[in-house]
Parts: sequence; structure tokens; C-alpha cells
Amino acid sequence: MAFNLDLNFKLDKQQRLDYLLAFFVTCLMASNFIGMKVALVYGISISVAIITYPFSFVIIDAVTAVYGKKTAQHFVNVGMVMLIVAGIFTIISLAVPAAPRFAYEAQYQALFAISLRMLVAGLIAYYIAHTLGISVFRGAFEYFKKKKLWFAANASNIAGEFLDTMIFMYLAFLGVPGFPADFIFAIAVPWWIFKSIFNALSTPLVYWAKNWLEAGN
Repeated sequence: MAFNLDLNFKLDKQQRLDYLLAFFVTCLMASNFIGMKVALVYGISISVAIITYPFSFVIIDAVTAVYGKKTAQHFVNVGMVMLIVAGIFTIISLAVPAAPRFAYEAQYQALFAISLRMLVAGLIAYYIAHTLGISVFRGAFEYFKKKKLWFAANASNIAGEFLDTMIFMYLAFLGVPGFPADFIFAIAVPWWIFKSIFNALSTPLVYWAKNWLEAGN
């Protein structure tokens, strides 16, 4: 039996789009799994999901620029479904009784047992923020006749990150003891600003991703 190892990495447009969709979902999943850790960056407490989550906005901007709102919204919808499926799998894994020889059940439960409220808050914030981001990007991109990609990308990211941050923070913590509305706003604003700056610095990646998508045969 012959063994054929194909090392041809030339991708057509559809294959490039497929890879980008896979990377988009990977960024969302990674953000969920690592996001529970909070780091202190320049005096601001922020989730380490800042490493992965901004890439989701970069990808959506590039896809919107090349393929339009319908395809970008498809990305968002697929991401939503996969996050829900991952949440269901996580709930099932937590409910299954551990074997006696598994010595890390307490740590496992503590690591993955995210409250249902926070899970729902994250899903709602993600979907609304990315859907709005698509509309803002497309509107700005068309207004400037596709000549100011950087402006469209940053406008959509600033608006999207604002909604994402505020919706999540208020849905997840409003009413929790020690989290009055004004306190939530006070910690959410610096977080939003930091994420917006991070997104602005990633603007060159939007150009790269757009050119990469357009380069497929």
C-alpha cells in the first residue's frame, strides 16, 4: 500500500476561509478556557483572554471586507453554536461521577464549573457585540468606498468591544453583593479601553488577513 504524504500547502479561497473559520472558533474556545485567570497589566485587572479574544474581531473584520456581512455573520453563528456545544459537553463532564483513582476531582470542578449566569452572559455579549461590529464595519467600509480599512476596523472594534464588555459585566455581576452598578461601570471602562487599544495595535493583522483571503487561487 502506497503512503502519500501531501505537503502541498497551496490553498484556494474556500480552503483559506475554512482555515480562518477554524481559527476563529479556536480563539473563542481558548478565550473561554483560559479567560477565568485575571492578570494585572499596568494596574488594570484583565482576563488573560485578551491574548486570544481580540483575534476574533480581526477575523470578522477581514471576512466582512472580503466576503461581506452574510459570510461574517455565518462565522459568528457557527461560533455561537460551537460555544453552546462546548458548554453542554462541559456540563456533562462535570456531572459524570469521577473514578476513585482520579485524585483531582475537586480541582477539576473548581476549574471548569463556571456559573450558568456567567456562561449565558458571555454568549449574549459575544453574539451582540460581533453582530454589531459587522454592521459598523460594513457601514464605514462602504462609506469610505473601501479606502479606509483601518478606520472601519477600529470603529467596529471600539463599538463591539464596548458592548461586549458592558453586556457581560452587567449580566454577570449586577445584583451580586459587592458589585453595585457604578462599581461595575468603573471597572468595565478601563477594561474596554485596554481591549480597544489592544485591537488598535492589531490593525495590521486585519490587512494581512484580508490580503491572505484574497490571495487564494
